[in-house]
Amino acid sequence: MDEPTCCDEPVLARDMCAKCYYLWWDGDLRPLGRQRGRAVKPKTCQQCGATFAKYPKETYAQFEVRKFCGKECRKAGIRGIARTPNLQVPIPCQQCGTAFMAAPWQIKAGRKFCGRPCADKARDQGRTPMAKRERESAEMRAWRLAVFERDDWTCQECGVRGGAELNADHIKPFALFPELRFDVDNGRTLCVPCHKQTDTYGIKLVWAMRKGQIA
Repeated sequence: MDEPTCCDEPVLARDMCAKCYYLWWDGDLRPLGRQRGRAVKPKTCQQCGATFAKYPKETYAQFEVRKFCGKECRKAGIRGIARTPNLQVPIPCQQCGTAFMAAPWQIKAGRKFCGRPCADKARDQGRTPMAKRERESAEMRAWRLAVFERDDWTCQECGVRGGAELNADHIKPFALFPELRFDVDNGRTLCVPCHKQTDTYGIKLVWAMRKGQIA
């Protein structure tokens, strides 16, 4: 006896092959009175903007809370990467007022700032001194790297290069000359031991100011 077939393929269930069976399961081939469940309206992916429908084996509750069409968009959404140029809208930053593009899911999550600097500044509310902000700023990191590259990553006192922890030292103290804080000519590369021997390292600067040695 010949094996039953459907669409020239072996029968899987309900006298249908695998392709027809999954179409039937999804509701495309069922008679109107025999369809299981309710019709589900397709949703829009909050990451790429594509339209996606309910998976055959996905429950209605799972589809109700699903926001992304697939794994890649879900991973990008979790990492906070906004790749929805067709869905993004401009909103003002609550710290600097600059308009930035945000996806609907970012707005719903409560995004208020254009970037990390504005968020940190708003969260700080002026408690951190300006000098500390400048020491931890991107401009200071760029200044430090420029000093190291100019000096070829070599201590200017003892000549050690490579394998040593280096510091970018301000020749004229950071605290006393704010206008020279980001001047590359006011910096020099020193290893940690040589840096500690300078007259302006740490508390030495405070004592020198108290004794009147530094105005």
